[in-house]
Amino acid sequence: MRNTGMMEAAGASSRDAQINLNGREFVRAFAALIKTASIYDPKNTIFNQPVEAVHKSVSRLFDDNATVTVDVVVDEIYINRNLIKMDMAIFGSYKQLGEDLLSKNLGGFELSANPNMDQWKQFAVLLARFKASTEEGWREANELFSRQGMTWVTFTEKKERLESAEHVADVKSRRTRALRNYTQALSVMREAMTHLEDPDKIDTRQAKRVVHNLVDLSFEDDDDFSFMGLSSIKNHDEYTYNHMVNVCIISIAFGQKLGLKKSHMGELGISALFHDYGKLFIPLRILNKSTKFTDEEWEIMKSHPLLAVRLLYNLKGVSPSSIKRLLVAMQHHINYNATGYPAFRVPQKLHLYSRIVSIADTYDAMTTRRCYQEPFAPDFVLKYLLSEAGRKYDPILIKAFINTLGIWPVGSCVELNTGHIAVVCKTNPRPEHLERPYIKVVRDRSGNMMDPQLRDLSHPSQASLKIMRCVDSEKYNINVPHYLV
Repeated sequence: MRNTGMMEAAGASSRDAQINLNGREFVRAFAALIKTASIYDPKNTIFNQPVEAVHKSVSRLFDDNATVTVDVVVDEIYINRNLIKMDMAIFGSYKQLGEDLLSKNLGGFELSANPNMDQWKQFAVLLARFKASTEEGWREANELFSRQGMTWVTFTEKKERLESAEHVADVKSRRTRALRNYTQALSVMREAMTHLEDPDKIDTRQAKRVVHNLVDLSFEDDDDFSFMGLSSIKNHDEYTYNHMVNVCIISIAFGQKLGLKKSHMGELGISALFHDYGKLFIPLRILNKSTKFTDEEWEIMKSHPLLAVRLLYNLKGVSPSSIKRLLVAMQHHINYNATGYPAFRVPQKLHLYSRIVSIADTYDAMTTRRCYQEPFAPDFVLKYLLSEAGRKYDPILIKAFINTLGIWPVGSCVELNTGHIAVVCKTNPRPEHLERPYIKVVRDRSGNMMDPQLRDLSHPSQASLKIMRCVDSEKYNINVPHYLV
């Protein structure tokens, strides 16, 4: 145990050292670029070296992060909430960068992507020439840079203090952060509903920020917290919003298990969040209809992917990420064998994100109660997905999805061979134990509520316990999200 602790401490120390090294390289390179931009004409070749240095340093910062944040607090610089230590080697750059941002009434900025070198040059020139006319310089800067199409940067206001990443992690529990971000994601979609006719007012920065927070949370699974558990939150009255957020969560969790980089998980998450955006145009009398659609109503329903494309296309800025959002919105109802809708004369090659979201979309829709459908048990839905592999869904991704969720997915309410009722809280990370997840036993064999007991069914002490079947949580009056989030 002692050796394990020493190894973990050494690993943490190594990570901290690498973060500080990458941050120092960025501070030096970015300060040099801003100084160059304040002196020389943008066409001067002298820009080449500092621009390349900034691009490389930010690329390294993005390796393990979905976003890169730079904060100046009094006389300290934080990158991704990690304090960058100042010494004589970077003293001049450190002071110059901090004073320059604060003099413009900027507290820092957040990057949602690493721009190319031409964009970095444009960014540096614009920032070097920017002068705030009010105390809210960050608002002025955001408006200016947005007009120039630089939607990948968001400036932030001045701060008097900033908690370190370690302190924030200690103070705020993962469950609290998870619920807050889930609620914020719902708010983003509700707010978007109010701007259907004026998409320029949709706050895509807030949407990206929430998704990136969710991506970070997806890496924090342990015995006490399962990121997938967030998708067990269901709200019949706000199905469309709730569904879009849950598909986002399921897609992120799936992307993480597939080994996607954080930046790609962020793209996948934002694409999933807006995948059903076109449904906000569909009349409620059709969306909430409990009987079979007429031919005319079905044609209206099938129009929602193209309606989403039309709306998302009008959002500010065009980038590789925004194009992927368009593809997912358009393709998530096109089947693996090119059937489905919308129909195209020439079959489309489905983007990876579209194939992922298609699976997540079906899984959440089938496990959720709707006006025309009782929820299906999670294990039944997995069997259905497997039966449609190769026709509706990518067969390789379906196998990976089942490995991600396990035989008994997180959120399943199950009956044990003892007659006890339990909630599946976490998939067992060992492939050989997919059928033996982590559970919380919540009712005894007589149906009485119990204090939740967390059990790892793969542990030798639990060898006698076996899951027999999924049961309806409502039948037993069990609020599944209560035990997960």
